[in-house]
Amino acid sequence: MPNRAWAILVSLLVGAGALSVQAQEKAPPEKSPAAGPASGAEKAPAHGEKPAEVECEDYIRTKAGVEFHGKIIEESGEQVVIQTRSGLVAIPRSVIAVMRKAKVDYRSASERIAATPIPEGEAASYLEKAGEHAAKGEHEAVVSICKGLMALKPNELTDGQREMTGKLSAQAYYVLKDWKAAAESLRFAARAVQNEVDRQRLLATAEAFSENTPPAIAGQTAESYLQAQQLAMKWKSDKVFVEAKTFVEETKETNRQEVVERVLKVGQGLLDKAEVYAPGYGGQRWPEVCKALVTRMMETVEKAAAECEVEREWLTRYYYRKIMTVDLSEQWNERCVNYLKLRQAAVDCLENVSYVEKNQPLKSAYSAEEFAGLKKKRDELAKQFEGLKYYAHDTGQDNRIKIKDKVIAPSQVPR
Repeated sequence: MPNRAWAILVSLLVGAGALSVQAQEKAPPEKSPAAGPASGAEKAPAHGEKPAEVECEDYIRTKAGVEFHGKIIEESGEQVVIQTRSGLVAIPRSVIAVMRKAKVDYRSASERIAATPIPEGEAASYLEKAGEHAAKGEHEAVVSICKGLMALKPNELTDGQREMTGKLSAQAYYVLKDWKAAAESLRFAARAVQNEVDRQRLLATAEAFSENTPPAIAGQTAESYLQAQQLAMKWKSDKVFVEAKTFVEETKETNRQEVVERVLKVGQGLLDKAEVYAPGYGGQRWPEVCKALVTRMMETVEKAAAECEVEREWLTRYYYRKIMTVDLSEQWNERCVNYLKLRQAAVDCLENVSYVEKNQPLKSAYSAEEFAGLKKKRDELAKQFEGLKYYAHDTGQDNRIKIKDKVIAPSQVPR
């Protein structure tokens, strides 16, 4: 039947009260009487599964918080059409926050699957059953048994059994698209692992599942649980790289060589942590960390150059203040001293750029053109700061005070 004809029929049914549709907050569905067995038309929950909590009608909630209840009759890439008591409503997908359909249980696997009771002393046999269910792809059964095992007292499971329980549970939850529960299961397994490297890798996968939206991890889509684990290692390695890069970018006092040396050492140590997740990764990305440090240093030097140009002009313009009064002379001297300190700090910072170039694999982080541009800019700044040692022009009325090319330095305060 065409959609329009079907919509008209639905509208007639709505008018007759066949559909319970409202555009305001929905009242909770009435509970069926507790007495009496379920009718043949009602499906009893599967073993190990909690009773379903489902919607009795379709509904859509927009990002603005408005809810529309009724029956969804049309879906496309651009919009969803829902038949409500007040008529058809076309809602653009871009404004939909939540969409739920009747008779579908949207609870996560961890919410709807009940734990299997584990008799005392039967943990090993039930863990074996969980493995058998996993081999058959019966993931809900795996979750049910593992839930029961994970609820046992710590002394009722060996470390090996706890590790296996967490891993089986994580894989089952992943397939059932309950990423949060998969992450918690991996953390459960990690607590039982003695090897530090394996423990960190399990925790990294849990972190990736928690902070991403699987199967999309690290900008890629995992086709399997195994691939999701591999992408998690890449995601964690990239996160470690960002931490190391951010650390060097936030460095201050890069005019001091001992600070630069310490930053490089600490940054290298931070990046080395990625070796646990992706061997060889640290060595590949280290030049980029060095580049981040050099970029930060060059930006600092360029900013200092601009400030020095402005300050030198002030020192030149008010050069005569040095001979007027003690207060004016002290003011001029103070600014002169600060100027000279800033200039020297910038020169030292440029020298540290050369130090990094000579002692670190910096060049490999640049293209040939970029590296040539870096060296050219460094040489230009060095020349600029050499010129900033001197006054740029004469001063006073009609430039009577001849100070051009004279070295800028504090003067003796008149007494």
